[in-house]
Amino acid sequence: MQRFIRTGAQLADVYGADPVCNRIDRDMDSVRGARLGSEAAMNRLLLVENDPKQEMLRSAFRRANESASRLERTLDGTGAICRQGGDARIDSTGFRLRLENEALFMAEHGRMLCRTLRTEVPGLVWPDCDRP
Repeated sequence: MQRFIRTGAQLADVYGADPVCNRIDRDMDSVRGARLGSEAAMNRLLLVENDPKQEMLRSAFRRANESASRLERTLDGTGAICRQGGDARIDSTGFRLRLENEALFMAEHGRMLCRTLRTEVPGLVWPDCDRP
């Protein structure tokens, strides 16, 4: 969950100011790694926490993973736009703002996942949800 928060927050900052096209592959790997790590963590946690609260946990993991998948799809589209015209085309099509928004959504869904875990599985030690 911290990877969602940290990755989303870092990418949102970068997309707000820096060139995008030379980062796409590296950013895609970071987002995909956060999503795959989350899926594995969800499977481990839900095997341990076998109770009716699982649906809330599944829902929180699902929202976080969906936000990562949306950012991955946006990065795919960005790659195509970069091949057509580079960062100038990213700015003129509005994809920079879309990337920034999707990264912010990923961070926020990571925070919501963190808060849900702290509430629903209080027996484990969870990090501070509001810090990346």
